[in-house]
Amino acid sequence: MNSIMYDVTIYPFKQSIIIFQLLIAIGLPFGILVLFLIYIQAVEGIVLVFILLLLSMILIILMFKKIRLRITIDSKGIKSEPSKVQLSKNNKLNIFLIFVGTLSKIPIATSIGILSQNNQVQRFTWSQIKSIKIKNKSFICTNRLNQKIIITPQNNHDEIKEALNFWGKGKFYA
Repeated sequence: MNSIMYDVTIYPFKQSIIIFQLLIAIGLPFGILVLFLIYIQAVEGIVLVFILLLLSMILIILMFKKIRLRITIDSKGIKSEPSKVQLSKNNKLNIFLIFVGTLSKIPIATSIGILSQNNQVQRFTWSQIKSIKIKNKSFICTNRLNQKIIITPQNNHDEIKEALNFWGKGKFYA
């Protein structure tokens, strides 16, 4: 079986799994902070948190309205990497975050920028993949650490399904 390589454009705010993960990653810490601020009756702090949350959501929506990825499915596994245009945008944002975090002496911001820069390419080997499921014409590949790669085919759905069945022996759940 030949390897499959194709470019795809994903609209993250139309993917329920991405929205759910954003709610957990952003909503949970901000929710706990707001509850704490309500408990200590810090109204100005609550307003500031909501302004920062709103500004960060606007930045996320403007920067990541659509994400261009290159998906490779071969005998080694599944690889998802940003396209050259997306990689350039990601690099600029990560360098900005590292720079601002370093200047403002906030090690968490610097660390997030460094981690984001290093984790742009995802590769799941076939031995790491726990399951492959179909949801809304997309394939969701989950590894042992419950990390996910979402494969959204443009026009080669059957070819990708055949490749996932061939190499993912016994891990495909339709």
